[in-house]
This record gives sequence, C-alpha cells and structure tokens, in this order.
Amino acid sequence: MNNVKFLNKKEVAELLNVSVYTIDRYVKKKGMPIHRIGNEPRFRLDKVLAWADQY
Repeated sequence: MNNVKFLNKKEVAELLNVSVYTIDRYVKKKGMPIHRIGNEPRFRLDKVLAWADQY
C-alpha cells in the first residue's frame, strides 16, 4: 500500500513555521509543489520537504 501523506495549506504553514499567505506565495512564485484533490489544494509531505531542502 502506498503511504503518501497529504497536508492542507494550514498544516504546511505550521510545518514550515510560516503564514498561510506565505504558502500561497511559495506556490505562485517559488514553485512549491501542490496537488488538487477535488477543489482543495493539498501538499504531499515528501514533496514539500524535498522542496524546502532547496531553500
């Protein structure tokens, strides 16, 4: 079974110790990986951590 963990925007903001607004900017201007599940933005934990290591 695939154990991929998805986070919402607030959880990612808390993980990275930034605001939700900053997460929006990271997505738009710095290429933070995002997935849409239905109409909701979700973030794969492994992808976010790999992205954060670059910055």
